[in-house]
Amino acid sequence: MKRPARWVESWLRLQPFALPAMVLLATWLPGCDHGWPRTDTHRYAALALDCYRDSPFWAPTLGDMAYFNKPPLVFWIEGALLSVTGPQIWAIRLPTLAAAMGVLWLVVDLTRRLSGPRAATLTGLVLATTLEFFRYTRAISLDMWVALWAVALVWCAVRAVRARGGLGDWRWFLLGGVAIGAALMTKPFVVFVPVALVGVWLVTVGRWRLLGALAGAAIIGVALATPWHVAMVRRFGDAFVETYFFAQTLDRIEGEGEVDNPWWYPLGALGRLYLPWVVTLVLGIEGAIRGRFRPEDRAAVRLALVWTVGWMVALTVFGDRR
Repeated sequence: MKRPARWVESWLRLQPFALPAMVLLATWLPGCDHGWPRTDTHRYAALALDCYRDSPFWAPTLGDMAYFNKPPLVFWIEGALLSVTGPQIWAIRLPTLAAAMGVLWLVVDLTRRLSGPRAATLTGLVLATTLEFFRYTRAISLDMWVALWAVALVWCAVRAVRARGGLGDWRWFLLGGVAIGAALMTKPFVVFVPVALVGVWLVTVGRWRLLGALAGAAIIGVALATPWHVAMVRRFGDAFVETYFFAQTLDRIEGEGEVDNPWWYPLGALGRLYLPWVVTLVLGIEGAIRGRFRPEDRAAVRLALVWTVGWMVALTVFGDRR
């Protein structure tokens, strides 16, 4: 049989990444410079610009008030572009698109490594067309950046599990530690849920010895994020502690001051806002019940199960279920 042309081979290798990326870009380009900033975008854009103009780089302000509800990593990233372009709508949205594209490519690649190129292409297309995913590329979304760092951690875990032993399967968690640190510098403490879920997955695939590497990655991440937190405590004292650790973290976990949504609220939100992903969830459950998955897909199926069930449990336990 004649071997395919080199460009055909190259396209087949790139297809799982290229097709979903083109679809995601197609959802972003129309009207990317029109409309109003969504959610907290206007506030975050002001903070991002302030990092490069008036306030200390590590402690942005809103007017004359210090802002320490969230760590500043995303404000630094956004501000680097906005300080050049000015507060243009497309420029405000572009970094979030970059984060979404990173999420997309990492998910595609880890799926390719676990289940092959066809599953990777379909997974990427489902993610790129999921309503709530591409909708948030129109805002400065801290959640999208947290998703990027969380998926980067999962990708590192997949690379470690697929490594051939020795130091090869540990070194990926050094990079995973950087992802954990970046997440801690984006939004308080959310990343420890993915850390726990990755640990559960490692046990289910029989790589429990990598739990030590995962713990080391968590230590690296905490070490990277600690200097900013210590600096803020020293500079602002009790005001920072009360706002950051209590109002923005513990109170939200307990649901104080938020809408008292029932435990099943996330299920309704998924059904409305996460099409077509929720359809593939149903198909995946049906396939698992009927035993339609290949033996080589076992690690991927277990990852999907741990990730989905784990997050649903977390969403029902936390008080602020939005």
